[in-house]
This record gives sequence, structure tokens and C-alpha cells, in this order.
Amino acid sequence: MNVEESTIVKKKSTPSGWIWTTVGEIATLKNGINFTKNEKGTKGIPTIDVLNMYSDSPYVKLDNVYRVDKKYSDDYILKDGDILFVRSSVKREGVGWATLFRAEQENITFCGFIIRARLLTVGILPSYLIYYLRSKKVRKEIIDSSSQVTITNINQLSLSKIKIPLAPFSEQKRMVSKIEELFSQIDKSEEFIKKIFGVVGEYLIKRKSKTDKSEIFGQFEKLREGILQKAFDGDLVPQNSDDETLEKILEKLKQEKEQLIQKQKESRRSKNVK
Repeated sequence: MNVEESTIVKKKSTPSGWIWTTVGEIATLKNGINFTKNEKGTKGIPTIDVLNMYSDSPYVKLDNVYRVDKKYSDDYILKDGDILFVRSSVKREGVGWATLFRAEQENITFCGFIIRARLLTVGILPSYLIYYLRSKKVRKEIIDSSSQVTITNINQLSLSKIKIPLAPFSEQKRMVSKIEELFSQIDKSEEFIKKIFGVVGEYLIKRKSKTDKSEIFGQFEKLREGILQKAFDGDLVPQNSDDETLEKILEKLKQEKEQLIQKQKESRRSKNVK
């Protein structure tokens, strides 16, 4: 099945001008590096761990990153716009959490408990995918496709099958801009309520009030989820008939994937010759 055949399939719920594709059709997937306890420390290449993945921000946290002192190929070095997934999680609800990598001056890699998705085209906004992958419906789909023994795992095959509603690139940018604008307003409101709750919290406890802090802040999470649902239903920003169609993106994806397959074949032939 090629990109053109699999991604042009439309669903009735898809807004006009959008198409359905999958993670496997628009990105290449790769597991991170494995290393021994002795190779981990303060020397070598900075390495992103699962603990760096969890944040309300779309971006990976780069504080408290450890280093790994071992040889590695250039293919393990992260690039700006790479999407990282938690491959293994102690808590089931943490598996498959997606975070965006933003390039630094120093080369950075990622550990074996993480899977990297690298987009095959510039016609897809990485932050657009992050917001979609963090929506409640998709998080459930990802978690349901995981396996659990001692810890919960997800593999490349399961991630590659995740369906993505792809909007025209200009609309992706408008959607991300609006999502971030609204999320910023919610964040400010949440911080204000936290301050208020800090002032009146003790008073409410003494009054044995039934006011539940988690219930209050849970409303903010519902607001965020409502925004994401509206966005990927195509109702958050107006659609523009002048938006570039996805045909060019699809054609470029097809060409780039064919080139990648050809390079992999040539690499295998080269190794066999040696």
C-alpha cells in the first residue's frame, strides 16, 4: 500500500479539504539507544529519558538530562521537530505520551524507552500533531493499543497505525496559533485561581466545605480538551477556500518515502558486498 492509496481515503466527519493518514505514512519511527549503567553519567552525549517527557508544554524538558558515553550513529541524533513517544511506562496512563523536540546547540539523543517519529515532509506542522496526539480520544486509542506486564509498553507498529486527520498546512498553522492563544488564557486563569485557593483554602477547610480542589482544577482540563476536540473537528478556526490543497504534500510524501526505501536497499546491498 503506498502513501497515495492509503491517505486519500476520506471520512464523512472529515472537514472539507482534510484527509486521513497515519503516523506510519507521514513519519519514520526509531527506538532510542540502549546502554549500560556504567555508560550513563556526566560524560558523553546528552540523552533524553522518559522523565524528561512529561510536561504540559508541547516541548520536551531538557533540565536534568543525563549523558551516555558510548559510540552511536548519526541516525540517533535528534533534529528540530522530531516527535518523541514514551515507549515504556511504569504507569499505564503514561505510555505513548508525545512530546516535541526543539533543537539545541549540542547534539542530543534519546534512550531506548522512547520512540522517535521523524516527519517525511515539511508540509506537516509538528506541533499540530502533538496537540492531536494529546487529545483525550487519541490518548485512549494509544493506551488501549499498548501491552502490559510489569510495565506498559507500546511498539512502532501500534504507533504507525494511529490515524491522523490532516488539514491544509496554512490551516494547521492557524489552528496551532488559536490553540496556544486559548491555552495561554486558561493557564493564566488557572494560576489566578491557585492564588485565590491558597488564600481561602485554609478557611474552607475550617468550614469543612465540600469544595474539592481537584474538581475545580479539573474544569480547566475539560476546557483544554474541549478546545482540542473543537480544533480537530474543524470548528476552531474558519476554513479558507484559498488554502493550498494536500495533493502536493501527498505527492512529496510519496516521493520521499520511495527515496528512503531506495536508500535502505542500497545500504543493505553495500553491507552484503562487504
